[in-house]
Amino acid sequence: MFYLEPPGTAPAIDPIEAPTRDEHEAHGVRTDVYPAGHEPAAWIWNDGAWRWASIHARHRHPDGAVELRVRMTSGMVPARELTYRWGPGIVLAHPGHRATDTARAGSRRS
Repeated sequence: MFYLEPPGTAPAIDPIEAPTRDEHEAHGVRTDVYPAGHEPAAWIWNDGAWRWASIHARHRHPDGAVELRVRMTSGMVPARELTYRWGPGIVLAHPGHRATDTARAGSRRS
């Protein structure tokens, strides 16, 4: 189910910010990157309200955990990029297009 409007209720807990890129590279995380203008979007519970965020990348861990790198705006504050672990406090708004690039973090492509 997709939500073009923010959900009507607050989540049980806030979303959890994810590890840094260096930590991803050390653990064999796969990253899917979405094309600009065609990325998926999500509602993220942040500072007591649902915020719209475009999803720029999805990190998939070997243990099945998923993290989303998002660009989020919050009122008058400039847009900022954050990474959250998928779970309560994140609701998919629309699916966007397929990822354009999938690579294992830390690997070289030739």
